Amino acid sequence: MPWQTHWQAWRARIRPYAQLSRWERPIGTWLLLWPGAWSVAWVGGGGSVSRPPSPVDDNVSPPPRSTSSTPFGDLGLQAAFAIGSVLLRGAGCTVNDLWDRDIDRRTDRTRTRPLASGALSVRQGQRWALWQCVAAAPVLAYISCAPSSSAPDAHRVSAHRSATDAVSLQWPTVYIGIASLIPLTVYPLAKRFTMWPQAVLGLTFNWGVWLGWSAASPGGRVYLPEALPLYAAGWCWTMVYDTIYAHQDKRTDRLIKVGSTALLFGDARTRPWLIGFTGLFAACLTTAGVHAQQPWPYYAGVAGATAHLVWQIATVRLNEPADCMRKFISNQWTGALLFAGIVAANAWRQRSTSMRASEQEPRDEKSSAATSVIG
Repeated sequence: MPWQTHWQAWRARIRPYAQLSRWERPIGTWLLLWPGAWSVAWVGGGGSVSRPPSPVDDNVSPPPRSTSSTPFGDLGLQAAFAIGSVLLRGAGCTVNDLWDRDIDRRTDRTRTRPLASGALSVRQGQRWALWQCVAAAPVLAYISCAPSSSAPDAHRVSAHRSATDAVSLQWPTVYIGIASLIPLTVYPLAKRFTMWPQAVLGLTFNWGVWLGWSAASPGGRVYLPEALPLYAAGWCWTMVYDTIYAHQDKRTDRLIKVGSTALLFGDARTRPWLIGFTGLFAACLTTAGVHAQQPWPYYAGVAGATAHLVWQIATVRLNEPADCMRKFISNQWTGALLFAGIVAANAWRQRSTSMRASEQEPRDEKSSAATSVIG
């Protein structure tokens, strides 16, 4: 049938672009999404003790977005971050392949990629990268919107945004979003001049901590005493999973003389280094949690995520590329465990607050009645 012919032709045409963006391998999207999801839930679900100054009156400290939100934070923000992660991960993969097309041709695992194999031209790759960035612009605009300070009850930020709300751009959020393009562009070049490209990737893939925090906070402010250790924990996490990933290509990387922590550490020192990064991961998350006065469910999530990293390090077979890939892919669950801990802590905190409020109401009524009798 004609429509089937058109459908097959369209699929054949779009397939190289889908491969260029790694749509068939969503693990990269998960790894990019989780840090932003952590921040949105942390701030928007009630996990942060920060009280940024009011844009109207510096003597008034409005509550963060957690006032009426779900334990997940603003659900609209979470959805926007999911969409943005797909687009920016695709753009990042495209930029990476544009820079690395000559290297990819000499690497067994990557020589069939569209730009390396010639399925797409460099011009087509450049246009595809641009289109994905353009498509991400409305997402950035959405997450940068905040209720206008001139609107009634503007200090109360609801969990769901309405089309009728008066909105204004939170410019700090816009700037943080645009700034993410810098490490996104620099990372593919890092392996050419340093043995630590994984460190640059850690700065890139955890940028969502800054963006999510800013998007979920009134005025777009980032509270460094909590956001910085959360970002550092994400960086340590990236050092673990991407060093494991890099062990797949160490033979080829050595031949073509590009850097990686897999080559820098070597087989003998990789596990001690990764254990060190895992310890820092747990320490940074604990620091952020103590400052935010997180309840016990958060620490259960930290323990689960840390245990998952320890399991990866203990069981990975560094000279078997297939096992390195399996361990790398399993990191979607590391991020999910921490996210679950943050959400559970928010639910615990909100439930405790609700119970205290319920207990306080009868006391207030009795106090009011006693005052009336005395009067």
